[in-house]
Amino acid sequence: MSFFFKIAYVIEIKRKYNLVLPLIIDSPRTNELTDKASTGMIKILERDFCDHQIILASVYKFDEINKTVIEMKDNLFY
Repeated sequence: MSFFFKIAYVIEIKRKYNLVLPLIIDSPRTNELTDKASTGMIKILERDFCDHQIILASVYKFDEINKTVIEMKDNLFY
């Protein structure tokens, strides 16, 4: 449900203010979604929101999508 809210929110802001916001998706592969559903959700973002920056915070690799990975190997703060 939050995925659809985020999509509707950025569409409305783009329509009203002509502002392209980034989409930040945290943990897209949770216990509530199957692998197929979460990959499909990301493919929708790739297809329909290609002019937006899409940031995924995940421990999964998502081999099926086009991406640049920034891996955090050490401590975040030092």
